[in-house]
Amino acid sequence: MSNDGSTTIPQGSTGKRPEAPSFAKANDDIVSPAWKHAAVHKRTGFGTSAPKLKVCFNQVCGYTPQSNTKFTGLNAVSGPTSGRRIFAGSASADEGLTSSDTFTLDLIDKAKENAIVGDNMVRPIRIKGQKKYVMFLHPYQVTALRTNSSSGQWLDIQKAAMAGIDANNSPIYTGALGEYNGVILKTSQDVTQGVNSSSASTAVTTVRRAVLLGAQAACCAYGGDGRGSSDKYRWNEELLDHKRKLEVSAWSIWGCKKTVFNSADFGTVVVSTYAAAAS
Repeated sequence: MSNDGSTTIPQGSTGKRPEAPSFAKANDDIVSPAWKHAAVHKRTGFGTSAPKLKVCFNQVCGYTPQSNTKFTGLNAVSGPTSGRRIFAGSASADEGLTSSDTFTLDLIDKAKENAIVGDNMVRPIRIKGQKKYVMFLHPYQVTALRTNSSSGQWLDIQKAAMAGIDANNSPIYTGALGEYNGVILKTSQDVTQGVNSSSASTAVTTVRRAVLLGAQAACCAYGGDGRGSSDKYRWNEELLDHKRKLEVSAWSIWGCKKTVFNSADFGTVVVSTYAAAAS
């Protein structure tokens, strides 16, 4: 489970660790704080060239076609459990979704209902004492939602967005599309494609899996650094080229995985819809 890597920083740069991407930075309660440190190094190349956040989305969306563990947090991906699935329209599998099964507002209601009903409810995060969930949509799904002119669709989000919330004091709202029914809506191009129900290794390219997240939807675990300390990373800096360049390397033993409890996804609800680029 070990990763290592290095990067060269021109002399005069600070050499400081960059900030974690917004998902991890704003959602400590969704993914354990350990994920923040992993995301820093995954994004900057200090350990792998995996694009930022792909590791987390591959896990929480259950994107089983990705078998390269560099992109899955060094753990195999498990698909969404049966009770944590929502499909647009009348489909019962990703490959059954058609061009009329795009993302609509009622899917957010269905996903939240799924999260708060039953014996294995998805625990929400708390912002100033208020219970909230976060849902990530692919940009194609966002376009379908925004261009839906039917009554009770996107305009309702716009009317209620951020109502009564001081967004400046809640970083989880940074970059949010809006809020609906206690669900904060955000977008990411790393939200995964669909998966064929008959072949876990086959992607359905016309489908995207939006995902509602609660607390502890995924977690990271670290091994020791080999020196008996509690540090999660070994960090080394070297001056090269007559001290004109600073080379920085970091390595770690770690793993990331979606959380499952009693055979049910603990903090995720996957919402599959047809999603294609706007023509």
